[in-house]
Amino acid sequence: YNPATGTWSATGALATARGFHSATRLSDGSVLVSGGSLDGVPSARAERYLPASGTWVSTGDMLSPRRRHTLTPLGNGWVLAAGGYDATSGIHASAELYDPSAGSWCATGSMGQGRYEHTATALPDGRVLITAGVSNTSQYTSEVYGLGGN
Repeated sequence: YNPATGTWSATGALATARGFHSATRLSDGSVLVSGGSLDGVPSARAERYLPASGTWVSTGDMLSPRRRHTLTPLGNGWVLAAGGYDATSGIHASAELYDPSAGSWCATGSMGQGRYEHTATALPDGRVLITAGVSNTSQYTSEVYGLGGN
């Protein structure tokens, strides 16, 4: 989408069709897309969109398949993937971090409550506020990820 002209144009397609995935813009201007599912099968695949060339490139797979999770960019350039759901392991409390320079994921501390369809917002001090979502019932709780300065 070109906001200056108000028009859309075609660009490259994801290598893996998916729904219920998450996406976020990285500090270099590329876009990270991870997880989701195709025909109900959860995915751990991740891809990056490169706007300059209009192409998608594969990057490291997440540690766990998940859909309806959040991706939150952190101040250090890394991305926090939190929560989500998949039919095999159920509702995730787990979280993982994506390092764009290495193109890989690593485990990090789990949330106190498994949830999906929640929100995750980066706070000015480097922490991430995670709130609401669905667990075994609707969630009305919040928790904070990280120590200030991440």
